[in-house]
Amino acid sequence: MASISIDSEWIQAHLNWSVKASENPKFEPVGQGHGALGSIIRVVTETHSFVAKQSLEVTPLLAELGLFERESETYLLFERHSENLRGIVPQHLWSEYDTVGNGMILMEDLTQQCKVGNAMYGLNAAQVKASLSNMATIHALHVRQNTEDLWGSPPHPWLMHAHHSGLQMILKEALETTLMQVSTRFKSHFSDQSLEILQQWDINRGLIDSHRKSHLVTICHGDLWVNNVLFESPQVPGHHKACIIDWQFTTWGNPLIDVAFLMLSSLEPELRKMEEETLLIHYYKALLNASEHELSYTFDQCVEDYESACIYGTIMSLANLDTFLKDEDSGHLERLIDRLSILPEEHPF
Repeated sequence: MASISIDSEWIQAHLNWSVKASENPKFEPVGQGHGALGSIIRVVTETHSFVAKQSLEVTPLLAELGLFERESETYLLFERHSENLRGIVPQHLWSEYDTVGNGMILMEDLTQQCKVGNAMYGLNAAQVKASLSNMATIHALHVRQNTEDLWGSPPHPWLMHAHHSGLQMILKEALETTLMQVSTRFKSHFSDQSLEILQQWDINRGLIDSHRKSHLVTICHGDLWVNNVLFESPQVPGHHKACIIDWQFTTWGNPLIDVAFLMLSSLEPELRKMEEETLLIHYYKALLNASEHELSYTFDQCVEDYESACIYGTIMSLANLDTFLKDEDSGHLERLIDRLSILPEEHPF
């Protein structure tokens, strides 16, 4: 895909927005994707603004993962349900990608009224509740009762799934880096048993076991943690609004992988133990209420699916830790590491 130069003429042609020909858009950095996933910029004109995500250097592994294709196709799918998803996911404005992993996505600008969560300090129960409410709405759009074959047969070829070789490979690489770092820099935060479990993990089996026995299957976010949720400052204390972003890992499978990953990675252990059942009940009721079809699904089955999904949540939590171990000062990491270090013993496999 050829490099795209965004100017007033390009904006008029591709977004059909009225922009003066003499006006030069301003470009403001918003953030950096994980590794080489892409740069994120805010493009501002006199009357409009949007957020653009563009690929940088694409490695063969990232090309195999098809991240820009998946995110673009996910937003296009969501456009069919725009009335249900307004305020839950950003509005998709335009996207383009090629077969080797390059791409660009333009989205609604939410940077002025919303802020991303802080991975170091996690979330409070009200923020998790708001996030799970919105994920339940998204899950309900395509939810089905599972069968032995359905969980491994996504309805769209671009969806991630437990057998995806690129997913297995990128998680294995990330966890190897995490293990190397925590075994040296942060060994005191992990018990000997946790380190032993990390060394013996079978990533492929863990991913499959997280989905195989689930009672429901649907389209999941697949990477739902603090950094992928935007929060609007609540007008009423404790009543948060959450917007789910970054859909590169959209996955077909057990919807509770999103619930497990968010709760394991963002709640302090003691708070999670106190709020876990309450939050699961809230998600369960929200899912049933949002579904257009009557689901034969009990709360006990929801708990079983959550327990299976905690393997996925543990793998993803520690794989994402790899990003911060490379970039952050040790002092800023300790709270996050303490939150995640107990997970291997809690959910071994």
